[in-house]
Amino acid sequence: IKFEYKNTNISVHGFLEGTVTVITNTLKINTMQIQLLRREMVKTAQTHRPEIINTEVIGKYEIMDGYPCDGDVIPFRMFVQSFKAVTNTQCNNYFSVRYFANLGLIDTDGRRYFKTCELVLFRTQIM
Repeated sequence: IKFEYKNTNISVHGFLEGTVTVITNTLKINTMQIQLLRREMVKTAQTHRPEIINTEVIGKYEIMDGYPCDGDVIPFRMFVQSFKAVTNTQCNNYFSVRYFANLGLIDTDGRRYFKTCELVLFRTQIM
């Protein structure tokens, strides 16, 4: 399975667009969905626990339901502004907020497979 995005630098009011290409399907895929994840990381001064990470699923978007054939190309467009609590990507020395697009595949036996890509979200105007 090949997972492609048109752009990973996205406005908060924009959309994530891309395609999922099934090259050869050896799995019996039942469901395919994209999740938007927010990962917050706080660095601490403790040596046994140098950072605290909190990952939250902001939203899900189902791409496909059913068994794909070999060579299928599945386009998708996920609007970022439809999810609440989305801010721009923030990074500094002690605290960071990053966003990820997570492609999740679930087969008929209930096994889950994931592919993740980091997104950079930005604001086009100050509110």
